[in-house]
Amino acid sequence: MAKGATAATGRAAFTGLALVDGTVGLAMAPRGRLSVVLVFAFTDGLITEIDVLAEPERLGRLEIAVLDN
Repeated sequence: MAKGATAATGRAAFTGLALVDGTVGLAMAPRGRLSVVLVFAFTDGLITEIDVLAEPERLGRLEIAVLDN
């Protein structure tokens, strides 16, 4: 997990809080092109699951609304 988190730090500048199909998530779009979406599941206020979506076909089917920070 730590390796994956460290690898993602370079993408942080291109990442924003978003609603992904109505669920809280993060959308990474370097150079304005959506490349990775993380969707979070919560239980009792804690993150219990993280889905990482990166397949172009699947990304194209998502409904994404960027949230103001």
